[in-house]
Amino acid sequence: MKDLIKAVALPDGQGTVSLLKDNNEGYLIERVADRARIRNYVAQYEYINKEGESTLFSMTEEKGYEILERMQSGMAYASCYIFYEDEAPNETDLTISDIEHQYTSTGIKFWRHQEQMLNYKNDDPSTVISTHISPEGACNLK
Repeated sequence: MKDLIKAVALPDGQGTVSLLKDNNEGYLIERVADRARIRNYVAQYEYINKEGESTLFSMTEEKGYEILERMQSGMAYASCYIFYEDEAPNETDLTISDIEHQYTSTGIKFWRHQEQMLNYKNDDPSTVISTHISPEGACNLK
C-alpha cells in the first residue's frame, strides 16, 4: 500500500506528480499524465559529483520534495531527478551521463553498433537500429 505524502499539479495541465511512501519500496515519485491517464513511478535519483561521476540513490523524503518543487516550477522532467555536487551546468554545457547512454539512443550508442549503422547507410537495414518506447503518453496520430 502506498501512502500519499504530497501531490502537486504540473504546469500547463500536463498531469499531477506525487510523493508516495511505500512500505516495501521506500519513497516513490508518481507521475500521472492527463493524456491517457498513464502512471509511472521513479524510486531513484542521480547524483553527479565534481568529477562528473554518476551514482543512483534510493529516493528519500527530502529529495522527493525537491523533485516535486522542480517539476512544479516547469523544469524538464528528466532533469528533475539529477542533482549535482556543484552548481548545475547550463543546459548548453550538459553532457550525457554513462547511465543515460545505457538507456537512450545517443550518438555514441549508435556507433557502438557499427555493423548495423553501416548496413543502414548502405540501404541494407537488416537489423533494428533503434526502438523507442514511451510509457508516458498515448499516440496522437489518428
